[in-house]
Amino acid sequence: MVRVRVLLTFLFISAWAIPLANAAPATCPSSGTYATLMGLNTAGGCTIDNLRFSNFTFVSTATGGATLVTPSDLAISGVVDSAPSAVGFGFAGIPMVALLGQTSDVTLGYTVAAASGGPIVTSAALTEAGQAIPDTGFASIDETLDSFALQTFFSSTLLQKPSDSVSFSGLASASASDHLHATGGIVGRGEITGFSNTFDEAEAPVPEPASVSLLACGLAVVVGGALRARRLRLSTGRMSPLSSGSLYQGKRWGQTPNSSRTS
Repeated sequence: MVRVRVLLTFLFISAWAIPLANAAPATCPSSGTYATLMGLNTAGGCTIDNLRFSNFTFVSTATGGATLVTPSDLAISGVVDSAPSAVGFGFAGIPMVALLGQTSDVTLGYTVAAASGGPIVTSAALTEAGQAIPDTGFASIDETLDSFALQTFFSSTLLQKPSDSVSFSGLASASASDHLHATGGIVGRGEITGFSNTFDEAEAPVPEPASVSLLACGLAVVVGGALRARRLRLSTGRMSPLSSGSLYQGKRWGQTPNSSRTS
């Protein structure tokens, strides 16, 4: 019985501890910088609607005297929350400029995941704000989302592709990587001033059971088994005194049940 009480106590504590451990992180900030988002990594990231963004990374390089872009240079222009059609971030004020013989590159990454049992990611969209000045300036953003790819660019030949999108079957989570690149070339200028990255949601076909529900089912099984074992012990205990008493009486008088009947 003591073991059963210990097990029930453990399950009761777990029923409270698991929801606390799985508590959703804070809502993503609508202001601040990319450095702000990186600071949320230790807390599990942040959420916009039913999507969680986490594991923010940032790497920057510059050549030819171009100014090195830092995480604090990417100002959050706002969160995009038009669920379920568009959920994500917008960044502005990026001082990413490459002049004659210069290059500037930034690679940032993060994980986007649907809440357990919640919506799944079904598409992604990328929009770039920038310019490229003839003759050799170029600015582009290449994004990978697991095995999917998007690209936007501005070229010195006046060709441009400021937005791109891709659709796919639902993903519970995906790793996103955005590579921002600007080059001035021989006699040009490339510049990226901002971009936005959003994702579409759709309801998951089969929601995952809640942890508390699973614990409740397990608790019911344990309690039921304990009650059946208790009834069985009580039933056995009631029969034992009668049987032992009959044997005692027979031994006391030096008789067996058969000899007492014949005498």
